[in-house]
Amino acid sequence: MVRFALLAFVVFLTACAPSTPCAPAAPKPAQSVAETEAAFRKAVEAKDADAAAAFFVDEVKEPGAVSFGEAMRQSLKTLATDANGKALFRPTGPAAVSATGDLAYTIGVLDWIATSPETNTPLARSSSYIMIWRVQADGTWKIVRVAATEVPYESLYRRYEN
Repeated sequence: MVRFALLAFVVFLTACAPSTPCAPAAPKPAQSVAETEAAFRKAVEAKDADAAAAFFVDEVKEPGAVSFGEAMRQSLKTLATDANGKALFRPTGPAAVSATGDLAYTIGVLDWIATSPETNTPLARSSSYIMIWRVQADGTWKIVRVAATEVPYESLYRRYEN
């Protein structure tokens, strides 16, 4: 009886080995994450708020919180009304996809220009970003998380201003 229990345990362990995953297989993506990110960048740079927002999975977990997609929609609508408004994504590395093929990340820099309300002149800023993508049931890649850090800005003329 002990041998049978041991054999059943070994069969159970090998059934979930990496070569034979126990979890349901992720759907095969319709296109690569790099192609999807390029389409997202194009929507943002064109200031197409609804198209850009559609690339996000809107998982709002806290009451009253704004989803990633809605925040993108609002930002691009504001940027579209700005005469100086511009956004440019610059990937800084290739997309990395998980071994299971259902998660990926992309990294880069987002440069944007908007009119300063104080000086009424164009103001440029940059942020480094990482976007986490997940394959959806329909085979599309969607952004599930974004982390960004503003790149410190220093005036080109700072050394001459003192």
